[in-house]
Amino acid sequence: PRRHREALRPAGGGQTGSPGWSGHDFAYRRVPSAVLNPDGKHYDALRKAMDEDYEDNVWGMDAVVLERNSRRFRERVRQIDANAEAVCDYLAGHPKGTRDPAKRPDIANVSRRKFGFRRPVPPPPHPPPILTPCLSRGPVRKVYYPKFVTPDAYASCRRRPAERGCGGGGDSARPGYGGLFSVVLAGGDDEEASSAAARFFDALAVRKGPSLGTTFTLACPYTILAHYGQFDWAAGFGVASHLVRVSVGTEPVEELLRAFRVALEAA
Repeated sequence: PRRHREALRPAGGGQTGSPGWSGHDFAYRRVPSAVLNPDGKHYDALRKAMDEDYEDNVWGMDAVVLERNSRRFRERVRQIDANAEAVCDYLAGHPKGTRDPAKRPDIANVSRRKFGFRRPVPPPPHPPPILTPCLSRGPVRKVYYPKFVTPDAYASCRRRPAERGCGGGGDSARPGYGGLFSVVLAGGDDEEASSAAARFFDALAVRKGPSLGTTFTLACPYTILAHYGQFDWAAGFGVASHLVRVSVGTEPVEELLRAFRVALEAA
């Protein structure tokens, strides 16, 4: 209910953000929209239905916040694109690390059970098609990200600068790959990989939740949340039960890389 929205809003900035950084307003105002294609064969019927049934019932304060959140939108998207690409480059090229438990950091509250829900840990001191992921050499087994998975298909369909209204050059002229990616941790078998994913997820000092597109980084055990009880079905499409999905935010990239480095060391 609308009256509860303020009560449910997260407090404070992102765990990996700088002390004065806060971005939660950008995540909690969404208004569905529809754009009809005049050249579509169903346009007349859809337009008639919209004219008859449409109600302009957007709440006033939602509209105010939506307008405010639209400011500097392009700048935020560019930052998210750049951060996500830097993090994915790091994960995909992570050097081979030790799997010796004695050399892992002592991370509190990390369960040895199969990857699932567990208490958060304190932050460190500082049917789709089957995809072909980028294979890593170390603790990371797979990174699902357009730059690695389907670069040719992505390049053929993404809009060019002129189509995006970005002008003739600069950073805005280079479309990014988006802020969403998934990662699968390595292991000798599924149980070991699940345990590594649990340690990685618990030690990753970002917010935990299933949303995406926020200005703060979010991570979630996607397959467990979306397909609990359907692991075999998901595996048939190449989706591991211990896959971790990450929506990258606008935090300083150095802080994000440090957070993922600590999480990989814990895995």
